[in-house]
Amino acid sequence: MTQVQTRTVAERHAAASKTHEPKQPPPSAGQQLKASLRGLLAATVDRVAGLAMEKADQAAQSLENIATEGGPKIGAIFGGIEAKLAGNNPVWGAVKGAFGALSPSARIGIVLLLVLAVVLLPVTLVLVLVGLLVLAVILLVSTRSSR
Repeated sequence: MTQVQTRTVAERHAAASKTHEPKQPPPSAGQQLKASLRGLLAATVDRVAGLAMEKADQAAQSLENIATEGGPKIGAIFGGIEAKLAGNNPVWGAVKGAFGALSPSARIGIVLLLVLAVVLLPVTLVLVLVGLLVLAVILLVSTRSSR
């Protein structure tokens, strides 16, 4: 009795509409087999597509891990390929990829080395010129003393 009382209006309407529908004969065994095979095929296609998408995601993730954790060599390879595909200079892309794959401390070290080289470049140039001058004086003195 409580089940009848707890029915919603929608359930009552659905039950009332079922009584007015003409009854159809039950499907034959062939039709049931066809419907079952269609359902099986749909489930199989969904499962295979899901597996394929999962494998593609795993492959993309592994390539991404190799690119980020593979070191400067792998970074250079991927940077060059990416630049080539974008239509840019692959050498410059490889340099950027290799630099991007370095650890932050290595990047800071390279930047400091470049800054130090630029700062010390005039001193180095003066030392090279003084060395060449000393060499010229030594050669001049040795050629004069041998006469």
